[in-house]
Amino acid sequence: MLFESDEKDGYMHGFSKNYVKVRTPYDPLLVNEIVPVKFVSISDSGEVDIEEIPEILAH
Repeated sequence: MLFESDEKDGYMHGFSKNYVKVRTPYDPLLVNEIVPVKFVSISDSGEVDIEEIPEILAH
């Protein structure tokens, strides 16, 4: 998921590679970053709420 720098009502928005519009609470560290996420629910506005998937580091 690539997140945009805009903030609206405390959320930042982005699009999946299939152009699904998503939102997550605003975090300036996510701006212009590609982050693996999981779709959680659909908001009343039709945007998909997501949850960041933590990276698993293997040695």
